[in-house]
Amino acid sequence: MRRWFVGRLQLGVAIFTVLTMLLTACGTSSGDKTATAGGNQPAKPTTAAPAVGGAATTVPTTGAAAATTASASTIASASTIARPDGTTPAGSSVAAVGASPAASAPSGTSAASSAAAPAAPPPSKPVPQPVASGLGSEAKPITMYFVPSEQVDKVLASGNQIAKDLETLTGLKFKTAVPTSYGAVIESMGSGDADIAWLATFAYLIAHQKYNANVALTTVRNGLDTYKGEIITRSDSGITDIKGCNGKTMAWVDAASTSGYIFPSALFAQQGIKPSKEIFAGGHPQAVLAVYQGNADCAATYYSPNNPDGTIADGRATQLKTYPDIITKVKAVGFTPDIPNDTVTFRKDFPKELQDRVVNALLYYISQPDGKKNLGDLYSITGLVKSDDSRYQVVRDSLKALGKDPSEYIK
Repeated sequence: MRRWFVGRLQLGVAIFTVLTMLLTACGTSSGDKTATAGGNQPAKPTTAAPAVGGAATTVPTTGAAAATTASASTIASASTIARPDGTTPAGSSVAAVGASPAASAPSGTSAASSAAAPAAPPPSKPVPQPVASGLGSEAKPITMYFVPSEQVDKVLASGNQIAKDLETLTGLKFKTAVPTSYGAVIESMGSGDADIAWLATFAYLIAHQKYNANVALTTVRNGLDTYKGEIITRSDSGITDIKGCNGKTMAWVDAASTSGYIFPSALFAQQGIKPSKEIFAGGHPQAVLAVYQGNADCAATYYSPNNPDGTIADGRATQLKTYPDIITKVKAVGFTPDIPNDTVTFRKDFPKELQDRVVNALLYYISQPDGKKNLGDLYSITGLVKSDDSRYQVVRDSLKALGKDPSEYIK
């Protein structure tokens, strides 16, 4: 009996051992499958939707990254429909422009990467830290200059409000000004009169090359950190493309305006277009008005895609409230290649600690309703992203492809 019982016990132990080994093997296999699904196997490349006129880009997708890529692909597909070629979402790199962009339609310009970088969360609300002396104190406020790309009184009012709000957020003191020209703002950075300047793209290139000023933020409009120059004319002018501006009166914005002079004038030179008369209107609103009122046959201004609500966001929008029929009376007949958006630039040797405080305050500010409204009123800004000089190399490369160089415009 005892022998029978021992035999049965040994058999039971053997069966239990076998079952345990089988269960352990199944568990290990399940765990391996879970780990593999989570991204430990080689990534399967996914081809993202290309921007119009651009090549598709291949990106690996693993685990959580797949969701990001799918989101980016969705953005790419949607933005392909919503914007002309080469206008890129914020955070994208911009492709260098070829030597022969088309004169009359965006489809001839180089397209950039269509994948938008995930938006960084805004920094936490700054803690005000007043300074008793030195830069940022009551006795020596930080000077913040704005370019006169729109009506000076409008820019100054918005600038003053932004400065006031930055004082509340940082505890620092600010002083604002809107000089009479882009060049005056650039020179103020060289002389030290301006600590911070909200510079247009080409104005930044000059300020960097001439005075080693440094970009810290790039503006965003409707999710895009690039824009184009736009050639406009009256709808009843009979002009259908930019070559129609040959031998006509041309209104430029300012000699240092990227979209209002530099890129379109380089495009004109490349296409052999020579206006019979050229005037510098002094701002985008004035250039648009010159065409609307018949004082110029053609003008250059900036282009941005329509707002989400369908309203225009190009240079004509600066006169829309005063002249509601400007949409039908003035039309676009051509576009330049892509241009990275305008900047928030700091003078050479501006203290790094103060720069970080101002940058973080602005990034927080744009995330708040009042900040978004005030920056929108200033220059139609809907976002800000951290940036550096490498972001603007594409402009230098583009100018080189078009036979121009920033040094030609430095006086």
